[in-house]
Amino acid sequence: MRGRKTALLTVLLVTSLFLTPLSATELELSRNTEPSFKVGVVMTEPEEIRPGEEFLRVKVWIENLDPERTYRGVAVELKPRFPFSARGSMEKFLGDFGPHRSSIVEFVLEVSDKAYEGEYKLPLMLNFSDTFGMEYSLRKDIELRVDGFPKVDLLKYRLFGTPRPGSEVTIQLDLINRGTGKARNLEVRVGIESASIRRETTSHQRSFRKSKRTQYSEEVHSITEQITKSPPTLFTQQRQFPIVEELPLGLLEEDSKKFLGVLYPLDKRRVTFNAIISGDAKSGVYHIPVEIRYMDEDEIIVEETSISIEVSGEPELEIIPREYPREVSPGDEFSLKVDVINRGETDAKYVLLMLESN
Repeated sequence: MRGRKTALLTVLLVTSLFLTPLSATELELSRNTEPSFKVGVVMTEPEEIRPGEEFLRVKVWIENLDPERTYRGVAVELKPRFPFSARGSMEKFLGDFGPHRSSIVEFVLEVSDKAYEGEYKLPLMLNFSDTFGMEYSLRKDIELRVDGFPKVDLLKYRLFGTPRPGSEVTIQLDLINRGTGKARNLEVRVGIESASIRRETTSHQRSFRKSKRTQYSEEVHSITEQITKSPPTLFTQQRQFPIVEELPLGLLEEDSKKFLGVLYPLDKRRVTFNAIISGDAKSGVYHIPVEIRYMDEDEIIVEETSISIEVSGEPELEIIPREYPREVSPGDEFSLKVDVINRGETDAKYVLLMLESN
């Protein structure tokens, strides 16, 4: 009987010697080995994320990369940050995850209308335990890209030089991107010979120009040809202003169009154009078309506006006698006929002739 007890004790001792170190090793391995999960965005709906999107569905892939270990009670929680906010619950319970098990979870988000274009990282928390009761909390970031809407406007403009007939001037334009996305391939054009304008004048000035319109158009065309070899055609879309007369402004060849590249949201850009005013330009306010052309993610956007240039000059009157008597005697009545010609740069109004005797 005593021999049997000794043998049983020996067997239990040997079993303990073999089992205890193995369990301790597994437990130590569990403590020292970090769980390995793969997380990534499978798809979004809509695919292109824009500011102001109210229902953005995001599907996230979660996979246990460990070939041997099982994790218990896996739960995930997405933590939205600006410009995203939650639509519904951000917590999902997935249960146990065996080796190489994967699952797809869906979250619904809202995108702020003030979101700017760019990449955004959102924390995804994974909470679970292993088979030994060890609890874990892992953070995995998912990336979402927002494509904004560019909106380039003419902020202000300045004119350097005196806008007189035949003078050279510099037009300075300040642009700003008021949108939420990048404006790509940005280029600016200003009105030249083929562009349309509207000029503010009086009815008297219109009738004065009408008789000389053909001559005026030919001279402006000649001046523009000397300055620009091949002026580009502007306003391929519907023109904003009605054509009244040829534009009295010619742009130097290299300045007919400016390419500015990329303009980021809220950024500003300054561009200048050198121009010459027609020597036959009449005084008045001219509205010069400005075309701003750029691209967002997939389409061309054209903005049309205008700037005003006031051309000023001085009248220069010349009196040429036509008919008058060679000799007169005291008491004679006679008449004089003269031609009054304005050779100046602007109209002379309320002209009054007075005859004085010495």
